[in-house]
Amino acid sequence: MRHTDHVTITSARCIGWLSHALAGKFEMANERQYLMTLLQSADAIEQDAERLLRQIHMCSVADPPLATRISVCLEETIRHRDSISHCIGRIEGDENSPQVQTQNLPASVETGIEASQESLDASLTELYREANRGIAFYTSVVVAAEAGGFFETRLVCDAILSQKSSMANWLSDLVRQ
Repeated sequence: MRHTDHVTITSARCIGWLSHALAGKFEMANERQYLMTLLQSADAIEQDAERLLRQIHMCSVADPPLATRISVCLEETIRHRDSISHCIGRIEGDENSPQVQTQNLPASVETGIEASQESLDASLTELYREANRGIAFYTSVVVAAEAGGFFETRLVCDAILSQKSSMANWLSDLVRQ
């Protein structure tokens, strides 16, 4: 083997390795970008859920256990938004991610607006649909986080997925009644 043949083979190997490494970085950048897009969409989904839960919470709910459960779901949703915000900040490399802006909850449900049972039922049905949409969505976020190697984000989204499933099961029983 001549020296020039060895250089050519070595150069070809280096180019092959470099192109493979660059393809991996490009793929990783796309996975990161895709996950960021999903997390931004997750924040929008949580904003919609928060809006709906606040709307239900502000209505006078004659059933105290229902009012309490709605308050718990609202607090969870606010925590979800905060967790997602931290995931976005961590992926972007910003450890000081902004806190989610929220309004304070009213001290009691009795101060809310009187709502008809039909209106409450419609809102609960919409909340049930939102919870199921969230389950489908967070399932894909978990897969994307896992594929991209963002394991902390995966754990956060797994926890949110579990809470969404719990809320959907509870709402399923409530909506069928």
